[in-house]
Amino acid sequence: MSTLVRRLCWSYLLLALVSIAITVLIGFTTEYGVRAPAGCNLNDALVIGVECRGFAGSSIATLFLNWPLFLIYGPLFAFSSAVIAIAALLLWAPPIYLIVDRLLRLHAT
Repeated sequence: MSTLVRRLCWSYLLLALVSIAITVLIGFTTEYGVRAPAGCNLNDALVIGVECRGFAGSSIATLFLNWPLFLIYGPLFAFSSAVIAIAALLLWAPPIYLIVDRLLRLHAT
């Protein structure tokens, strides 16, 4: 069970890194301020994020590409709402589990 949870946590982090890489690629390959009718581009409304539109699954792509940003913005805005605080804790649960698991294995007697 423990190895399954560890693998899932590592998969979670790997998907976050893939999302970050795609977001950076979008930032380097799209022109700033131009809103294409279909595709993804960076959006700098109140906080920076990625906005996708004009194709099937654009809302899922937007969610996936903004997920690492939620890891950053969640704790910053957690003071404003209990729902955001709970969501931030759930988003940070896999990395925290990996850290605690590693520390427990290092200091096991």
